[in-house]
Amino acid sequence: AMVVGGLLARRARHASAAVAKKAGEGKHEEDGVGVLGLLDHIDEKLAPMEAGALPEGAQALADTLDELLTDTVPDFLDHREELIEKLGLETFAELIGQFASMERGAARAWSAITDEAWGEVGPSLDKAKSSLAAARDIARAKLEA
Repeated sequence: AMVVGGLLARRARHASAAVAKKAGEGKHEEDGVGVLGLLDHIDEKLAPMEAGALPEGAQALADTLDELLTDTVPDFLDHREELIEKLGLETFAELIGQFASMERGAARAWSAITDEAWGEVGPSLDKAKSSLAAARDIARAKLEA
């Protein structure tokens, strides 16, 4: 029963990946530009974020972070299989580690805004930005080569 369950789960995962890939055709280019474009899009949202205007600009900053975390990050993560194939497991692990660090920094900044812990927002945003820069460098080195 365990073996059959494992096989069924694996088949379902592959089927859902094929459906997602087919649904995303035309949305992202197959040569990795879509992945780089998503990283650039995240950078465009994250780069101008500053903690200096807090608490006055808190709601706008929280809303932008919320959209980044709930919409854009999952879009990038949908490319896991493609990235593993193109980058290899070791480079993918390095890339996703930096990406996860960016995500945690952005989530910490959002949480700090929600908790009105203004002193935590700046360092969290800085961590998110530096981790994203590292992830972009890794992706560019491999996907543009």
